[in-house]
Amino acid sequence: DDLYSVGTRAQIIRSQASNDERQSIHIFIKGKEAVQIDQIQSDGQAMLAKVTPLSTEFQADQEQELKALTQRLRKHGENYLKLSLDTPADHKSIERITDPLHLAYALLGRIREASVYERYQVLAETNGVKKMTLLMTLLENAIQKLKRDHTVRKRTQKNLDRDQREYYHNEQMK
Repeated sequence: DDLYSVGTRAQIIRSQASNDERQSIHIFIKGKEAVQIDQIQSDGQAMLAKVTPLSTEFQADQEQELKALTQRLRKHGENYLKLSLDTPADHKSIERITDPLHLAYALLGRIREASVYERYQVLAETNGVKKMTLLMTLLENAIQKLKRDHTVRKRTQKNLDRDQREYYHNEQMK
């Protein structure tokens, strides 16, 4: 009951033991496809799911809308990546993606400001235009949040700089 009915089939790229006190393991994965969970089996120690690929449908009469959404998604995605201070490699990887669905999934995995449930809603949507529209909304909200965060950070830094100058000046006057 605690699991979502749609997920992502993924490939483990590598795992790495961490040097922290919790002795955690970092696992790097690459998402392969969205899947519908049909059945879950558990032996008490592990769970195994039987899944079927979840297809996203794009209607032929929505081709122009899809093209426009893809361009806006790419533009918003690049803007988001710049604001979120992701690596330049992330920007390049987004630029190279030509498939609209692949682009949507690549961006969806990077939006840290969205909740798991909000990202799940995008993943589970089977109508391609609706999926991209939902993602566009998440990106726009994330961009607004990042802009607010940057404004607050700048204001705080400015106040700190002013306070440090005043302190330095007062110390010199002593």
